[in-house]
Amino acid sequence: MDVRVRPLRRDEGAPLDAVFAGLSPESRYLRFHSPVHRLSTPLRRALLDVDGCRHVALVAESPDGEAVGIARLVRDARQADEAEVAFEVVDAWQGRGVGRLLLTTIVEEAARIGVSRVHARVLVGNAAAEALVRAVFPVVRSRPDGDAAELICPLPTRPDPVVGCRAA
Repeated sequence: MDVRVRPLRRDEGAPLDAVFAGLSPESRYLRFHSPVHRLSTPLRRALLDVDGCRHVALVAESPDGEAVGIARLVRDARQADEAEVAFEVVDAWQGRGVGRLLLTTIVEEAARIGVSRVHARVLVGNAAAEALVRAVFPVVRSRPDGDAAELICPLPTRPDPVVGCRAA
């Protein structure tokens, strides 16, 4: 697999749009926990509101430069050393290691910005996403959260944040 992962910039709507377009209705439901047929302006704005500290997003690109997945980390406003993690991979690239690459790279970014624990909300029945989170993280606690499970994952190493990335 020759996929490149790089930071998504806040002015890059094209990769966001390409990944969203590459998700089937079922994949969109599993990612957003509701039927999402298009990215509304407020949702699109929120997904592009990256700053490399409070909100980090990575895009995976195929060898021809096509965006095939995105992972994001959004710091918890109440608990600065915790963050929510989310990821999506276009249907045509699922099962090829892109999700694992994105998730392991976003974990490195979490440690870089001083996050010591991440959590992910995974819909009940999304066995692939839950299995991937459990494969990447050595320790995962799970607790019910409505129609989802919240997977709580301490990072295996003590974070050493870059200057200026400690505050939420």
